[in-house]
Amino acid sequence: MIRLSTPMRSLTGELEVDGWTAWPALEGSHFAGRWSEIIQTGREFAAALGDVEKPEFIDAGDDRWSIADRAAWDELDLDDLEQVPHLALLRDVQQSVSEPAQLIHGDLTGNVLFHPDLAPAVIDLSLYWRPIAYGSAVVVVDAIAFEGAPIELLDAIDPGPHFLQYVRRALRFRIITDHLAGEATDDNGHASYRELVELVCARLLP
Repeated sequence: MIRLSTPMRSLTGELEVDGWTAWPALEGSHFAGRWSEIIQTGREFAAALGDVEKPEFIDAGDDRWSIADRAAWDELDLDDLEQVPHLALLRDVQQSVSEPAQLIHGDLTGNVLFHPDLAPAVIDLSLYWRPIAYGSAVVVVDAIAFEGAPIELLDAIDPGPHFLQYVRRALRFRIITDHLAGEATDDNGHASYRELVELVCARLLP
């Protein structure tokens, strides 16, 4: 069971006013270290949306996250990525996956709130049309790169036999997103990803 922050309509009924949407504040806090629980919450979120057809806005998104998502999945070619650290190596070891896509939350790491008396709350809906395991892989990348999780978390989270393929795509997604934002333009700027990149590229099995 999860709680969900859903958008609120304005007094005149619109969901968006001057480019902004209001969301209710939900009780709870983010706790670094509860990555397994965050991933489980993401699976429950995806299960609740399993019958939803692909929304039109998924392919229409033109923000840097949407663009990076499509580039990470080789659905979009970007001309200026050849010199971005790690991307060529990650692409070289990337293999196809066969799990079906559906609506998932693709940015769960800091967007699951925990409360001692309430179910976990999912906020800041970042919706993508990808396999469920990909959402878990993004959490693993974020946890290791930004929240001090041990590299062993990669083996502790095992949603499926091809999880490394999703981690490789999640790394490309984060690195491309940073690049599009003008962040981390050299290898030093991508140092947070380096250890995980080297590990997932060195493993021969998918």
